[in-house]
Amino acid sequence: MPRTSPLSPNQRLRALLDDAGCTYDALAREINMRGAMRRPPLRLSYNRSAVAHWLSGTKPRSQVAVLLVEALSRRLGRDVTLVEAGLAPSPPEQDADVASRNQIAGPDCTPCREQHLPSFTPWLRSEGQPWERSGAPDPGARRVGAAELATAESAVLFFGRQARFAGTESMGAALSFLLDDVDSWLRASATARTHASLLTATSQLCFLVARMWIGAGEAKEAQQYFHLALDVAGEAGDTLTYALVLRALSSQSFRQGHPGQAEWLASAALDCLPATAEPARRAYLLAQSAVTKAAAGDRRATLRDLCGADRQRARAGDGDGPFTSYAETALAYQRGEAMAALGDVDLALRAYDRSLRLREPEQHWAIALTHTRLAELSCSIPDVERAVLHAREAVRKFPHLYPKVVGMLQRRLWRALAPYRSTAAVQACFEGFVANTTVETIGHHCTYP
Repeated sequence: MPRTSPLSPNQRLRALLDDAGCTYDALAREINMRGAMRRPPLRLSYNRSAVAHWLSGTKPRSQVAVLLVEALSRRLGRDVTLVEAGLAPSPPEQDADVASRNQIAGPDCTPCREQHLPSFTPWLRSEGQPWERSGAPDPGARRVGAAELATAESAVLFFGRQARFAGTESMGAALSFLLDDVDSWLRASATARTHASLLTATSQLCFLVARMWIGAGEAKEAQQYFHLALDVAGEAGDTLTYALVLRALSSQSFRQGHPGQAEWLASAALDCLPATAEPARRAYLLAQSAVTKAAAGDRRATLRDLCGADRQRARAGDGDGPFTSYAETALAYQRGEAMAALGDVDLALRAYDRSLRLREPEQHWAIALTHTRLAELSCSIPDVERAVLHAREAVRKFPHLYPKVVGMLQRRLWRALAPYRSTAAVQACFEGFVANTTVETIGHHCTYP
C-alpha cells in the first residue's frame, strides 16, 4: 500500500467512523463484500487490523478506497468523497471546510455516486428502501430478555412460512415488526447473549424479506436486504447465519448471470460455515457450490458437492424451519441446474422433473420457474413438443405471480421457443404469452428452489 510521507493519522476517516458508529470489523466485512459484488469480483480479506492501519495513515489502493467511501456513504445516509475521508488530497484552494464545499458542489461530484446503496430512512417506504436500525444500544433504555427474544424467534418461523407460501403479502407486516419492535429491542438494555441472539433473529428476518422481494421480481431491493442481513449477522458474530446469507447472494449472482462472482460467494459461504453446522444447512451450501462449480466446468468438484449435499440432506431429515431445513425438492432443482451447466441435458431433465413431482401445488413461483427451465432444455435437444408442454404449464402459473416475474419468465420462454415459431404449437403458445401480459395478478404465492 502507498504511504503518506511522513505518515500521520487519518483524523478525517476516524471522524467519519465515529459518526457512523461503525466498528472496524463491520467496516472491513462490508468492504470485502462490496469487493465480491464487483464485476469482475475483487477477492478481499480485510479485517480490523487493516482498518487500524488506514486510520494510522496508511492509504488503501484506489479500488479499495472507493469501496471504503461507499460503505461509509451507506452508513451515514449521504455521499462521502475520497477527499472527505482523507483518502485523496484536497485541491490547494479547498483545504478548509471540505465538507461544506462538498454540499455546495452537490452529490454528483462523488466518484462512487452510482455505486453505493441509497440513503435509508428508518420507516417503511413504498419504494422499498430498507429498514435501518436507529442506533447503538442505549444502556439507559428498558431491559429486554427472554420474552422479547422468544417473540423475535417466533416471528422468524412465522414469516419463514409466509415467505414460502404467501410471498410478499406479509412483507409489510415483517417490516413493521422490524421497525416497531425489533429496532427498540436492539437499542434496549440486555445481556450480551440476548442482544447477540436478537441480532441473529434480525438478520434472519432481513433475509426473509429479501426472499420476498425476489418473489416480487425486485432484485435490487432483495440485494439491499441481503446486505443488511449480512451486516447484522456479522455484528452478532453469527458465522452460521453469515454463511447462509453469502449462499443466498451466490444464488442471486448466478441468476443474474455472474457465475464467477457466484462461485466466489459460494466458496466463501462454505469457508464461514462452522464445523458444528447442522446437516440441512451444510446441504444448502453444498448444493449451491455444486451449481457454481458446474458453471466453471469442474465436473469432479460438482459431483463431489452434489454427493455431499445428498448425504447431508439424508442426515437432516424433514423439518419446516426456514433456517433449519432444506427440502428435497430444492436439492433436486439445484441438481438440475448443475447438470444443465455441465451439459448433461438428460440428467438435468430428470432432476427438474423430480423437483416438480415433489412440489406442493401452492409453490407457484418455483413451479413456473422449473417448467421454464424444462422448456428451455427441451428446446436445446430439440424436443419442441415437450418444450411447448412445459411452457404452457409455466403460463398457467402466471396469474399467481407478480408482473415482473411473469415478464422475466415470458422473455426466457420466448427466446427458447423463437427458433421454432413457424410451428403451429409454438405460435399458439406465443398467443398465450400475449394473453397473459394483460392478466392482473391475483395472488403472490412464491417459494424458492
